Amino acid sequence: MTRPRQPRRIDPRDAGLGDAAAEPLVALWALAHRDASIAVHDCDVHCLTALALAAEDDLVAALLLRKLRLARRIRAGESDPNAARMNSLVAFRHGSARRHCLRLVHPRAVATTEAALSVDSAAGSGLIGLVPDQSLLWPDASGSLSELSVIEVRHEAKMRSTSMPEGR
Repeated sequence: MTRPRQPRRIDPRDAGLGDAAAEPLVALWALAHRDASIAVHDCDVHCLTALALAAEDDLVAALLLRKLRLARRIRAGESDPNAARMNSLVAFRHGSARRHCLRLVHPRAVATTEAALSVDSAAGSGLIGLVPDQSLLWPDASGSLSELSVIEVRHEAKMRSTSMPEGR
């Protein structure tokens, strides 16, 4: 009996094309998300830019850099209490996966932080700047674009008084 052929997923990184192949995808992503409300703290922009430039995943790096260019900058002293940022606890879904509740952290803090997600990971870089009930297309672990949806964002001050169950 012959097994049905699985459709072959074409990933520009497999062809060794790197940034050049990611550029058209990033341009399409930016066009589709040009009206998205993304807010990133000034203090996070420098760190996130450096992490994107050092990232091994060309597509995620290029998307994060474009996302930072599209984002509204939140200056020191200002705040957007709903926007996901470094050290935020974020409940989210990525594609058809179950609900996750993880803290966005610097890559070096992943090993020492409970329930941590590095901001230079595919999902982590996608969550930065988003607010609850906001979604965008972002690469999943396999490199395919899928919907990344924020359910809830909590910051340190809010977390002391309440907890956010992981749930499904």
